[in-house]
Amino acid sequence: MKILMTQRSLANFGGSELFTVEVANELAGRGHQVVIYTKIIGDVAKLVYAKGVDVVTRLSDVPWKPDVIHGQHHLPLIAALSYFKDVQAIYFCHGIKPWAERPPAHPRIRCYFLMCEWMRMRCI
Repeated sequence: MKILMTQRSLANFGGSELFTVEVANELAGRGHQVVIYTKIIGDVAKLVYAKGVDVVTRLSDVPWKPDVIHGQHHLPLIAALSYFKDVQAIYFCHGIKPWAERPPAHPRIRCYFLMCEWMRMRCI
């Protein structure tokens, strides 16, 4: 499967950045093709290259049309959905207080995943 992940930054060693690294590496290790789209590439990106995961700052650099978009963070996900006009997405929500992490509403987001029950109740 061809999976495009979105992330606002891979510069700092934060929670959502390391989550992205772990998921991307696991998916690649299971034989999937994975690309991470982010606007900021830093040292964290080096943690995925060994597994064959590409990191791009422009959606036009994604080497194929994804089968699914694994979205994180509002703006990069909406950008990916706008670029790949007929690709479905899932959204993994890491927080609800910062606006950039709030789950966006979009008809092609098929499933929302939240970190805990507390967040689920606030997102409903």
